[in-house]
Amino acid sequence: MSRCPCEKKQKNKQKYNIYDAIKEDSLYHFGIAESPHVDLEIQQKRLHICLACDRLFALTKNCKECGCFVKMKVKYKKSECPLGKWDAEE
Repeated sequence: MSRCPCEKKQKNKQKYNIYDAIKEDSLYHFGIAESPHVDLEIQQKRLHICLACDRLFALTKNCKECGCFVKMKVKYKKSECPLGKWDAEE
């Protein structure tokens, strides 16, 4: 599985990354797969948890644990908090 360069130091903490999300979005767009997104209520719940977390870099809204942009990360069914504060929806 390929990794974003910003995630090199956190290799084992992030199972689902931006490349996986782009791939799933593409498959959904072309009608090959179902939507990779959770519903809006779950997105908002996850985002609320992330925005209150002490491991959030407030300026850019990046998670300090995995490097992800939390506003994007919370949208995907397979993504999960590296600290276990919320789980994947599979």
